[in-house]
Amino acid sequence: MLFFRCLNKVEFKDWDIVGKVGVGGQGDIYKVRRGDVTAVLKRVKLSKKKKRKRFLREIHVLRSMDHPNIIELIDDNLDEIGEKKYGYYVMPYARFGNLAQRVGEYKNDIDKSLKCFLKICAGVEHAHKKYPPIVHRDIVAENILFVDSVERPVISDFGICCYGAKSLKDAKEKNSKPEDIVPAPERIKGREDDAVIQTDIYFLGKLLYRMLAGGEKLPGFSYEADKYNLAKKYTDPRYERINEEIFAGSIVPDALQRFDSVGDMIEICASLIEEES
Repeated sequence: MLFFRCLNKVEFKDWDIVGKVGVGGQGDIYKVRRGDVTAVLKRVKLSKKKKRKRFLREIHVLRSMDHPNIIELIDDNLDEIGEKKYGYYVMPYARFGNLAQRVGEYKNDIDKSLKCFLKICAGVEHAHKKYPPIVHRDIVAENILFVDSVERPVISDFGICCYGAKSLKDAKEKNSKPEDIVPAPERIKGREDDAVIQTDIYFLGKLLYRMLAGGEKLPGFSYEADKYNLAKKYTDPRYERINEEIFAGSIVPDALQRFDSVGDMIEICASLIEEES
């Protein structure tokens, strides 16, 4: 506790540390409290130039967001960061956990999955409509939080986000070789300059599969393989459309074959819910 008290006085202004929650890919995570507000504080060591750049970008991105399905930025030390060795920001505490912890609740429930998924897509679309577009690059179940309700998913952890090309056409103008337009998803994380909105569309497709499969992760692009084909596992005929119209436009290696925008994905998902209503 003495260590936490020292941190409070030196770094976190009037936020009191309750305890350490864990270690994220970009920094340490603490549960904190200020008055009646319980929140989560992310602390990042800025000793490396790349980490400092990513942290500053993440704060600027979060400050620019205003959407019910994107995590709220409560506080940060950006304005006084200067040459400090550590940066931090504060976000709401997820009282209802994250999607990875609750994903079993969505297994083989198309309507419940799509209703939640559409809200996640709305948050991603909001980020993509910024100028330049903000590409999250890590839309996975662990980064989808339920802060105040299980009915409101919130996208968090913009630690490796970047400003991407608005379209594949814009990306083409920056690259002379066809293979350099958009690398395969497994390579995108390491190449920030190549990110386009189709990066997130790929992750969204994989996320929807994981929800419908009750937590099972899809390896590669194998949604049509007998072992992973949801249309063969379950009886609802809508799985055929999900394969043909959603996964075929997202979980594919060639970004040119993915949806042009998240809005296209939203339209199809909404129509699938309407069919059953």
